[in-house]
Amino acid sequence: MTTAMEGSVGKHPSAPDYSSPPGQLHFWLRRIHSLAGLAFGGFVAFHLTVNATSLSPAVYQQEVNNIHALGPNLGFVEFTFIFLPLLIHVLYGLYITSSGVKWNAVHYNYGGNIRYTLQRVSGLVLLVFLAYHLATLHRWGLGLIYGLTHWSALSSFPWFHMNFAYTSTVDAIKTPYSHNPWFWANILSDGLYFLGVWAAVYHLANGLWTAAIAWGLTITAKAQRRWGNVCVAIGVVVGIIGTIAWLGVTVLGKPGVVPKKNSGTMVLSAPARKVTPGVTPLNLHAYTTGIRARTEKKTLQGA
Repeated sequence: MTTAMEGSVGKHPSAPDYSSPPGQLHFWLRRIHSLAGLAFGGFVAFHLTVNATSLSPAVYQQEVNNIHALGPNLGFVEFTFIFLPLLIHVLYGLYITSSGVKWNAVHYNYGGNIRYTLQRVSGLVLLVFLAYHLATLHRWGLGLIYGLTHWSALSSFPWFHMNFAYTSTVDAIKTPYSHNPWFWANILSDGLYFLGVWAAVYHLANGLWTAAIAWGLTITAKAQRRWGNVCVAIGVVVGIIGTIAWLGVTVLGKPGVVPKKNSGTMVLSAPARKVTPGVTPLNLHAYTTGIRARTEKKTLQGA
């Protein structure tokens, strides 16, 4: 999919006019958008690879420890190499999606238009998924909002704890709304993560293919076919890794044992996850997982 093909309305698209100021602006924005997407795509592949180690909770915890060993520099690295490229890619991607470019997969259902449409749709799915993912599992999400506002509605919702990476991740993805993993909202959470993983895989693989065209690396149809095969292979590998990561915290995910009070190892950020008068250590785990905390509170109040 070249830039021209992305804006095509038929089987014989005309090339965009890069000689005019608007065309020149689009030329550079398209390449900045491409570079930002490649940067974030690289992070996605790395992130899924790390999460795939959740098949072994101890290894997963070690990987998380290695990342957080960056200390104060972690925030700078995240903003510079993850969130800034993501913001650039999303903003221009939304412009492309909302501009006058028409989706013609229904009337012109040949490969180029179908891939273009799926690229836009997968981008929108990713936007929804990332908002949910960052809100529930990133320290700049609900955890930060609670720390600033102490809003009681957020006090018992599970979010990520680096000291208990595996347990908190499983709780936040597999059982965020009920102790029962088969509760409908929990199933939707699992499904959104699965859909998000594969939307990211397709967006990355197809984006790699279009990026090569945008930068003039694959000009001929033969070169595009060869690079397309490589991109499919990359997508399959990343998809398998992502599916393993998803299985590790959903189907195979098991909440761990929460240490007792004053164990010297537990680091918590929300009052609802601390020991409350009248709650025995055996019930402490209920205060680390979403709706379970609220259920326990209601039980105590009615006692």
